[in-house]
Amino acid sequence: MHPKIPLESADWLIIAVYFVVIAVVGIVFAKARDYDDFLIHRGKTRLLLLLGSSLSTLVGAGTVFSMFELGYKRGLLVIGFGLAFSFGLFLTASVAERIKYAQAKHNIKTLPEYLGARYGSNRCARMAGLLNLIAFIFFSAAQFVAVGILLQYVTGISADWALIVIGALVIAYTASGGLRSDFVTDFIQFIVMLVVLVIIFVFLFGGFGNVPISTIAQSMRPASDSSWSDLFYLLGAFFLLAPSFPAAMDVWQRILAADSPHTARKFLVWSGISISLFFFGFGLFGMNYMGAPLNGELLPSFAMGKLFDLAFLAGSKWHVIGLTGFVVVGFLAIMQSTLGSMLLVSSVSLGNDVLPIFKGRSEKYKLAASRVLMILIGFVALILATRFVEITNLISNALASLAILFPAVFFGLLSARYEEAQAFWSIAIPFSVLLIIALLLNAPLVASVTGVALSWVVFFSYPRVQRILARVKKRTD
Repeated sequence: MHPKIPLESADWLIIAVYFVVIAVVGIVFAKARDYDDFLIHRGKTRLLLLLGSSLSTLVGAGTVFSMFELGYKRGLLVIGFGLAFSFGLFLTASVAERIKYAQAKHNIKTLPEYLGARYGSNRCARMAGLLNLIAFIFFSAAQFVAVGILLQYVTGISADWALIVIGALVIAYTASGGLRSDFVTDFIQFIVMLVVLVIIFVFLFGGFGNVPISTIAQSMRPASDSSWSDLFYLLGAFFLLAPSFPAAMDVWQRILAADSPHTARKFLVWSGISISLFFFGFGLFGMNYMGAPLNGELLPSFAMGKLFDLAFLAGSKWHVIGLTGFVVVGFLAIMQSTLGSMLLVSSVSLGNDVLPIFKGRSEKYKLAASRVLMILIGFVALILATRFVEITNLISNALASLAILFPAVFFGLLSARYEEAQAFWSIAIPFSVLLIIALLLNAPLVASVTGVALSWVVFFSYPRVQRILARVKKRTD
């Protein structure tokens, strides 16, 4: 396959410099010193680094292409999804200080460890670890799919080879430095992503788009004729997306890495405010092409093509050498930053919580084992990426796995009156139902909604059901 865009020498130079900087910083300068440094950066991370890392991870390939797709297909509905995203971060900020206090009290390093300490239950911890493991393997696969599409688009090499090249680099620097490396490389990638966002806004409001700026407002409307369909999508965003944040292990790792409860709450609030700009930018970019024919292309490939068209147009007008290469680097930053965090969380979930092989082991053993597990999980995610190229389905399955945990995690933080069995069954039953529906009916969206709804029903009805059963037993006795 031939590349769809011609890259000049300056473009290739920019791409090469980016890879060298990320590799050197991630593998050499940000190498983890011990297991605590690998896992939570010793709980000493300051606000600016947390904020850059948080936004860099949140604005992944799934976010970018989902927002473009929503803008392209459903117009202003994309703003509602941005609000759901922000609401989820604000919701997490409301309990961030409680999480830090739990860290100080129980010496926890992960979300499942908290559930184990809070409910005095290993089975709750293992279920939480399992759901996070599944979710973040799906997230990792989604990023790999996007990387493959990008490099195939730019270089013409096969998507499989593209996956291997980028996967090896990300796995190498994340396995070397853990969260410490992830923070530093994320911050560099966030700066690159921010410049790309500025380019998008300049493109849209500078008159370069297919739709003149005077008529963009007319295209900012729901593309669907069904208001009920739009309402369903919006409710789904708040129902599946927002609750996933307080139960996501990557968010917890950043909270636990913060140098104080105040810093933990503040970076989440600012992330919630800032993320809306990215949603609006990529959503508006999609709206700019509402009605444009796809001509058989996958939507992510279509979105990339339009962004590279933007780079060519702006570069020609402004005579900027290497602008296309910088846009390529921006896409790589968007995908790599999220991928590193996903792999880190997956390896920790497996080794620390699902299969407690770290228990009683030395810090040196934990650090080495975490790196080995990350390489293995990266390989699994690569295989998954070659089998399932539909990014939206991968993301929805991952979000549902996390949202099922929400009642046990969030309300457990708010009150001590909730019990272990209540928390465990609100996770185990919905997750089992989700798997059955997804596998037997091949209906991932139905499975996701059913599983999340059931988690709420089981969590809040369990005490009542127990009281009813107790009365029945008393009468029969």
